[in-house]
Amino acid sequence: MKILMVTSELAPLAKTGGLADAVAGLARALGTRGHEVVVLLPGYAHLPPTGAATRPYATERARFVELEDPATPYRVCLLDAPEFRDSDLYLGDVRDAARFLALARGALEHDACTGRAAAAGATP
Repeated sequence: MKILMVTSELAPLAKTGGLADAVAGLARALGTRGHEVVVLLPGYAHLPPTGAATRPYATERARFVELEDPATPYRVCLLDAPEFRDSDLYLGDVRDAARFLALARGALEHDACTGRAAAAGATP
C-alpha cells in the first residue's frame, strides 16, 4: 500500500512532544511491513540537517526536498515553502494557520506529483 503521512513533527527531525515519536514509530512499523511510506514534513528553518543527503524535486506549484536515508524504511520529504523558512516548528500566533494551510496545499500537490491523486481522479 502507498501511504502519505502529513505531519508537523517527526522524530528526531522536528519534535516538541509525543506526536513526533508517534509518527516516526508508525512510519517505521508500516515501512518494515512492506508498505511504501512517505512522510511529508514542513521544511522548517533548521531542516534539512547539515550534511544530510538530499534530492530536490518540484511541481509547478510546490518544491520538495527528499532526505535520503537508507537506514529508515520510509521516505522523508520536506515541503520547501516560504511560510516555514523563517523559524522552527510552531510560532504560537496567527501565522500558524497560514503555515498549516501551506502544508495541506503541499500535501495535495505532492500527491498529484507522485500520481496518487491522479489515479483516484482528484486534482490539487
